[in-house]
Amino acid sequence: MIALYADYDALALRLRMINKLPALRRRRHLIVQAHEDYAAGRYYACIHLLLSVMDGFVNEFETVRRGLHARQAEDLHAWDSVVGHHMGLANAHKTFTKGKSATNGEPVYELYRNGIVHGSLLNYDNIVVATKAWNRLFAVVDWANATLKEKIPPPSRPTMRQLWQSLSELSRRQQANDAWKPRRISADDTDFGQERLSHRGVPDGLDAA
Repeated sequence: MIALYADYDALALRLRMINKLPALRRRRHLIVQAHEDYAAGRYYACIHLLLSVMDGFVNEFETVRRGLHARQAEDLHAWDSVVGHHMGLANAHKTFTKGKSATNGEPVYELYRNGIVHGSLLNYDNIVVATKAWNRLFAVVDWANATLKEKIPPPSRPTMRQLWQSLSELSRRQQANDAWKPRRISADDTDFGQERLSHRGVPDGLDAA
């Protein structure tokens, strides 16, 4: 997974999806800067930028003004989305919001937002945590898109009148198909000239409807 995100051009291509969501598009300049920081190995900066982007985006995305860090895991389920999987965004959210109040200088490899933002985790500056921050951002985008899709009302059911009209039209077309019979015309037919005018574009000797 790290190799996929470390490919500069591949990650830039994936970032195009942010333009579809207005609240994320407003934060594009921060995401672009995080991309540059990631490529340059400034993982500490990349992580903090992406955490702020995710919090701000989720806070603005819905009328409920709560950032990602303030959401419960069950808030992040969405149908027709990879984040709805039992190992998806909701499951990963447990470590994201886990409290880390004690100062710790040991290396960490999870995206512990609480400990990173509040300064209790001191050794998070590595490509593993930075890559997980990117992965979390794209999971949040997937959740947002699935949430929007879920809100689209289903197509209205046809009325009995509309159903009857559709059946009548289908029956009329079927009767017309059943009544059609192929025939051939040729230059020897007495009414060939008239037929030719009524079937322009049909070469001599070919079947005509």
